[in-house]
Amino acid sequence: LGVPEEALRHEQAALELAIANDDRQDQSTIYKNLATINRTQKKYETALAQLEQAARLDSSLNSRRGMAYNLRNLAALHLDRQETAAAKALAHDALRVSIELQDLRNQAQSSLVLAKAWRALGAADSCSHYLEQAFTIAERALMPEIAWRALQERAQLSLDEKNSAQAVESLFQAIGIIESMRSRIKVEDHSAGFMDDKLYVYDQLVVLLLDQNRYTEAWQVTERARSRRFLDLLGNRRVRLGRSQDNRLLVRKDSLQSLLQQAESELVFQMSQTDSVPAGVRADAETRVRSLRADLSDLLRAMAAHNPQLADLVQVAPPEVAQVQKALSDRTAMLIYHQMKERLIVFYVDSARSEAHTS
Repeated sequence: LGVPEEALRHEQAALELAIANDDRQDQSTIYKNLATINRTQKKYETALAQLEQAARLDSSLNSRRGMAYNLRNLAALHLDRQETAAAKALAHDALRVSIELQDLRNQAQSSLVLAKAWRALGAADSCSHYLEQAFTIAERALMPEIAWRALQERAQLSLDEKNSAQAVESLFQAIGIIESMRSRIKVEDHSAGFMDDKLYVYDQLVVLLLDQNRYTEAWQVTERARSRRFLDLLGNRRVRLGRSQDNRLLVRKDSLQSLLQQAESELVFQMSQTDSVPAGVRADAETRVRSLRADLSDLLRAMAAHNPQLADLVQVAPPEVAQVQKALSDRTAMLIYHQMKERLIVFYVDSARSEAHTS
């Protein structure tokens, strides 16, 4: 959610409790979490010391799972420090142990770190292989925070290969996942923080679209980035309509969404309990999630066909450029500014044309 100071405070409090209870497994997990927070803030020496402490605890517990997670965390740390060869070796070991333990979360995360290492070494085929592996596992095991990062890294690889069209496709998929994650956050301040470190994905997509002279799509993406918080607020509000059939559809939609969230939570839990949950039970849970997703998708399409205005109330999107142009008089024009880290983009829209300028 973009609040690392709060995360550190809670982890430190948890660590004190774990030490007081002499719970070495919890201590190891907390040290890993602390290291992750410090690594994202570029406090590499602090993070390394915490990972070394976690490794000592995992060794004393003979915890292969804990060791695998520590290997992956160390790999990510070395990658951030541009120590690519060490990162690749550690990520490979983490992935091997995670496969043996059938730990899907660490398989996906280790595959992503390994893909980044291979890309840094210029090995496009190996990078692509591990990106596909990370994305496939993340999609199956409902880990959107890994899935969108795999897509963003796939876009980088496509740009390395001069394939900007594929990069655009991957980035559109990535922001779709990001927005799906954000729409589930009910506290507005938290949703704003959630987006803070992900806006660069939108910026990258805007630049690529402008390079391809796809001005209207670039403008649409800037509006998605700018207005996402407001659109989520509209989409999440409670609605009650006069027509009984419309209300029945809304109640059905809310019920399906609730069932889907419950089924997804159950599946995530089962995926994390690889030692105790039979494969058949996990397969049934995956089937239920797929079925509920299909039911919800069918219902949304039915709502759109029955009453487009009703569909707009539950799936809110920014307007198309053509819609904006229709609302403008012949004597009216709009200037839309999109400020990025190193450049400013100005979109001009009137009733007849749209264009973009950068500086």
